[in-house]
Amino acid sequence: MTDRRVPDHLLILVGLSAGAYAVSLAGATALQSATDARVHAAAEPYRVATELAATTHDALDAAVADASGRYASLAERYRLAGLSVIGMEDALDRLADRAAGVAGSTASLPTRVSMPAVGGAPRAVSPPKVQATTGASG
Repeated sequence: MTDRRVPDHLLILVGLSAGAYAVSLAGATALQSATDARVHAAAEPYRVATELAATTHDALDAAVADASGRYASLAERYRLAGLSVIGMEDALDRLADRAAGVAGSTASLPTRVSMPAVGGAPRAVSPPKVQATTGASG
């Protein structure tokens, strides 16, 4: 039978290779971590500005929604006021027609009216004296 034993120098070579690989992975991870930290630090002002812009946008959106609601309410009030003005104009037109009719009829009235003369107060008249006899017993 043959000896299946691995020579010691091969085991040391595999161990050193694995160790070198682990050290290179740790170094790459450290470099990547440092680079990521610099990228995040450089991007921080942009993140803060983006959050501020988002907050400002939300506030503006709420203000626009509020203004839109107020505008709709005012537009409805304006529409109702317009209908009221139309109704008032119609009433004024009817009143103008009546006033024209009254003006036309007053033009045909005499300009002077004489009232009958009133005499003095009547004097007191005493009732007539009546004497009556009845055939009744009493």
